[in-house]
Amino acid sequence: MQKLLTRFSQFVILLSLCATFLLVYPAGTQADSCNIPSPSQLSAQPGPKDGQITLTWRTVPNIDHYTLVYGTESNKYQYGATNIGRQSASAFTVNALAGKRYFLKVGSVQNCTSFSQEASATAKSSASSPKTLGAKTSTRSYTVKAGDSLSVIAERFYGDFLATGRIVSSNRIANPHLIIAGQLLQIP
Repeated sequence: MQKLLTRFSQFVILLSLCATFLLVYPAGTQADSCNIPSPSQLSAQPGPKDGQITLTWRTVPNIDHYTLVYGTESNKYQYGATNIGRQSASAFTVNALAGKRYFLKVGSVQNCTSFSQEASATAKSSASSPKTLGAKTSTRSYTVKAGDSLSVIAERFYGDFLATGRIVSSNRIANPHLIIAGQLLQIP
């Protein structure tokens, strides 16, 4: 029975990863058969706090929610979130970014995803912040459990499910949507 539950858990995790990948990573800026409007006038601004970028856009009527993809190179999105707000949302703040330039797109979702034009900004970073001025960095270890995702782990350690970038870069994870139960991660 335990073996069956383990196999079922692995299947559910794989299915979840596939669904997340299909929702978050677009083949282009708009699906071929997707005829819903994409968010327009996307703007990305640093802040309001260190390590944050705030996005704003014009809302799209008659959609279910918005999704986000972003990365450190134009049109190469390493990170994402499948639901950053319902139809009336027009702003979202991405957390735990390390003072780098990020390239971001917001997508409107209603049975398919239509992405905005790309916007970019550099996350605000204060050189006088006590965190960056001679502070020692502490790293913890964490063993991935069945059902974990990087978003779940980031929420557990940082209180923010979008803070996966720190874990990905510290562990040199090639595909952030593919972690395996039993894998040992360093949590900075």
